[in-house]
Amino acid sequence: AEVRALLRAEPGLSDREIARRVRVSPQTVGNWRRRAA
Repeated sequence: AEVRALLRAEPGLSDREIARRVRVSPQTVGNWRRRAA
């Protein structure tokens, strides 16, 4: 998904910033980040 692509492309971004760009909740981004770890 877009969240995974952003996590790979820009790992320094905060969950909140990724959520804003992709229009999902920061919690959703956190879930993806934990799965990817």
